[in-house]
Amino acid sequence: MKTIYVWTGDFRSYGDSADLWGGSTIPVQVTDDFVGGAKTYYPETNIWVDDPPYVMTHEDHVLAAEVRRQQLITAANNTMDDWILDLQLGMISDADRSQLIIWRQYAKDLKALNLDSAPDINWPLVPEQ
Repeated sequence: MKTIYVWTGDFRSYGDSADLWGGSTIPVQVTDDFVGGAKTYYPETNIWVDDPPYVMTHEDHVLAAEVRRQQLITAANNTMDDWILDLQLGMISDADRSQLIIWRQYAKDLKALNLDSAPDINWPLVPEQ
């Protein structure tokens, strides 16, 4: 057995020192192999209870979709960078110009996506390189 110190602010966080969180801790005896995790300690019963699984809300799904969209747009912009420079300098080949048009349309399609249907979004296909 070992002693850990559980923060009384949430009864989930713990550490090896009673001085953590300004001393707002209680000592708790646990087995040597205790690893914590998604558990809450109930001092009245001296029991650790598994937290219920987190269920993503619609807002969580929309935020995750926005993060994904920004990552895909950034990747598309990185792909197009050299072609755009070549275009500006008048050095772009017909094949690269065609690829630039395809990738630019892909980026526009990403920006136009309505994310309100998250997580069920029909993402545009990434163009072949």
